[in-house]
Amino acid sequence: MKKLLYFILPTLTGAVLISSCEKNGLQLTETIDASANSHIKVGYYSPNPNNNFILKFGDTKVGTTFFYSQLNPSDGTAYLAIPSGTGQGKFVLPKAGTTEDSVLISSFNYDLQAGKFYSVFVIDTTTKVRPLILNDTLDLPAEGMAKVRFVNTMYNVPAMDIKLADGTMIASSLAFGSATRFVDLTAAQLYGFKFYNPGTTTQVTGTNASTFKFDLTAINRRIYTVVLRGIAGSTTTAPVVTSISNR
Repeated sequence: MKKLLYFILPTLTGAVLISSCEKNGLQLTETIDASANSHIKVGYYSPNPNNNFILKFGDTKVGTTFFYSQLNPSDGTAYLAIPSGTGQGKFVLPKAGTTEDSVLISSFNYDLQAGKFYSVFVIDTTTKVRPLILNDTLDLPAEGMAKVRFVNTMYNVPAMDIKLADGTMIASSLAFGSATRFVDLTAAQLYGFKFYNPGTTTQVTGTNASTFKFDLTAINRRIYTVVLRGIAGSTTTAPVVTSISNR
């Protein structure tokens, strides 16, 4: 099995803000040429998880202890380095008491370029579980600016509008399993974002609609990914906003 490597962007101090974050126990010690590999950060946001499954890119196992809301790696702007190229990825269940493949849950094709950075969000439910693979933009914003994008991983919200508190539209009908482009923000200002059913003034609901919002004071030259996760209307897996600092 090919090894993984933590790759941390030099000179960066961004922190990941996420509830229930834990490390998944991988011991990554082998030194490999980072430029010959792709770099991924995996967020597990399927609301109906099987905590024993394995995510594989080709023969490379990314993790074996998935749980809802996990981000791997969980520390700051770190990424996992995996072999680049095209191939078939899989979500599999291991044989009891082993890490050997047993039951195939689902599969997918991937194309990861050497030296590129990606966010991989595990979305949907049960046998439909799949990855949403996004290119990460890590070029520093201009002085006095920041960038943010939004990702809809809420499988029972087919689309949503995202607006500022003053009603300014940030994204119209953001579909489940898709993301906005990175939007420029003026740093050191407070932004309040709210989420609505498309074309209406009705907020996406959880146990309390007023709590499903997101406030961000953008830090100078920081890049954020904001993930909408959970199940609309649920009292157990209520909608939650998770902010990730890509840089």
